[in-house]
Amino acid sequence: TFTKTLTEHLLHQRRGKIPLLIVRPTIIGASYKEPTPGWIDTISAASALYVTAGMGVMKFMLQRRPDRIGDQVPADMVSNGIIAGTAEVMNKNKMNIIHIGTSSDKPLTWLKVKKTILPYLLKRPPRRTFSKPYFFFVNKEWIYQTLYFLQFRVPIATYNIYVNLFGSEDERQQALLWTKLEERVRRIVGNFNYFVNNEWIFDTTNLNNLYDSPEFTDYDRKEFNFSIKTVDWEEYLFSVCYGMKLNL
Repeated sequence: TFTKTLTEHLLHQRRGKIPLLIVRPTIIGASYKEPTPGWIDTISAASALYVTAGMGVMKFMLQRRPDRIGDQVPADMVSNGIIAGTAEVMNKNKMNIIHIGTSSDKPLTWLKVKKTILPYLLKRPPRRTFSKPYFFFVNKEWIYQTLYFLQFRVPIATYNIYVNLFGSEDERQQALLWTKLEERVRRIVGNFNYFVNNEWIFDTTNLNNLYDSPEFTDYDRKEFNFSIKTVDWEEYLFSVCYGMKLNL
């Protein structure tokens, strides 16, 4: 975040008469509509929580206030916003800064995420599962660390000992897979913890002004939709779950 701020100031100071668009997206998630609903190709940020919850690897999350807003934005809306914003400043001696996020116009809480995706994951779990999907919030750090150690680190370590002594080659490969997955999940969730347990409301005035601009036609709004107000969160979260199952 600090280096991004430095970069923005340098661009502002040295741009001369070159048009400049600075886009500040929040947590970028799977696509909403394009190229297909729920399209995703990597496990990171919020998708890491959804994937691990669906696989039954992560059954709880440290969240002191589940009613906090988790500002997530579909990837295709970010792309469309960049395209529209670039077209708007092109050939002008102009600089514009737009926040692309949902906290102001269409807030989504972590509690809403849980209530939406958990029933879906129970009915349609991913192809690979560690155990039955279940998920709840923990509001104390020591409880979270204790649960994680007892329910995940200990069983995986025990299974590794077993397969190394008595297991087949296939079982060893499976144990290695789960060990790597747990390490990656722990690292991703650790990095993401700060954003889950804090809340920011972003000013999207410039984004909305761009969408309502007379330079932006009805055809443009249809082909390059980036209006956060049009997002149906249940539809989107169901698409995210389907997309994770299909693409990851």
